[in-house]
Amino acid sequence: MDQFEGVRILHIVRDPKTYAESHLRHGVFRGFKGLVSRFFPYWLIKPRHLGIKTARLWLKMSQHVRLFWFWTLVNRVIENDCRDLGERYRVVRFEDLFSDQELFLDTLIWLGMSNDKAGAATELISERYNIGAQPYKGASADEDEMLADICGDLLEQYGYQR
Repeated sequence: MDQFEGVRILHIVRDPKTYAESHLRHGVFRGFKGLVSRFFPYWLIKPRHLGIKTARLWLKMSQHVRLFWFWTLVNRVIENDCRDLGERYRVVRFEDLFSDQELFLDTLIWLGMSNDKAGAATELISERYNIGAQPYKGASADEDEMLADICGDLLEQYGYQR
């Protein structure tokens, strides 16, 4: 990160349950996205790409569980790569960012936006947040148990319930 002196990293984390639901609703494993995720190795990273010999396990995982695993991997990588940035790295929960206008405004200013532009953006986003959002339908009881096993400590760290 030294080559990007002064850069700020905003890590927006989302509840893994609604993250999975959103991805499934938008066809992550169907159509073109499904095709790409099967044939482009790092489009949707799988355990085998990391040298983890779990091919059979991956095939047996439900789509929810695969996305819980991917959520955990992505958030761990971002945290590991950015933790030394100090004040230039910030983690914000998606749900908080778009439901708390003050947090949204503060975040835009932290990113370097002027107060006037940040204020205008905050007004716009308050009108559009969660248009078309659907409630979490829930995974099966087994999948919810896997959520706790796979995402466990990160759930707590980010303030989500197991």
